[in-house]
Amino acid sequence: MVSLKKNCSFLLLGIFIFTLGCVDKKSSIYNPEEVGTIMETTQGTIVTSRKIVIAGLKKDSQYWGAAIGATIAGATTYGLTGGDNVLEEAAIIISVISGALAGTAIDEMRNKSDGIEYTINISNGSNIVIVQAVSEEADIISDGSRINIVRSNDGYVRVVPAK
Repeated sequence: MVSLKKNCSFLLLGIFIFTLGCVDKKSSIYNPEEVGTIMETTQGTIVTSRKIVIAGLKKDSQYWGAAIGATIAGATTYGLTGGDNVLEEAAIIISVISGALAGTAIDEMRNKSDGIEYTINISNGSNIVIVQAVSEEADIISDGSRINIVRSNDGYVRVVPAK
């Protein structure tokens, strides 16, 4: 019974850590390091915009879901079986692989969000495209609007309305 409680604790801890990284950057969210710093801006005009879906794994954290899923599944199966014979060891290996697959799938779903693709005519006459996450319909900047493209020091680019 103690082993089962311990496994549940590991499971809850894993879920907590996994969901901790669910925060996505939006145009109105800034990192503490960005406050009070000068950021380069470029003026432009929205030529066209369209709603898109942002999905997939982030490059900097693409293996965390698999690692957490495999660890939780393997530890839970080991706690339940003990791994004392060949069949129990096989069950542990299968659960580790299944946990890694499930963790990757959950990570992909966690990263899915709504976005907008802006085609922007910038000051020098050329067009660029910027994809930005949006929380709600009111965050979308309409076609023909004057905007500022804000570049933060960490490379993140935002499209914000020009006032």
